[in-house]
Amino acid sequence: MISEQTIQYLTSFLGGGFVAAVFNWVKSSKDACKQREINGLKERLQSLYGPLSFFTQQNERLCCKK
Repeated sequence: MISEQTIQYLTSFLGGGFVAAVFNWVKSSKDACKQREINGLKERLQSLYGPLSFFTQQNERLCCKK
């Protein structure tokens, strides 16, 4: 028969693995959410400042021609 101590070691090993897997899943879920938020903010900033940069550069070229 398997000794009681062996069962305790096996249970603690499997339980620790489960806890680590759950912790890793929660962390990766939070990281993915944060990355989606960052990408959305980048996209909004590019859609705002992209045209502004274009028109500013175009204005400089037209007004400052020598």
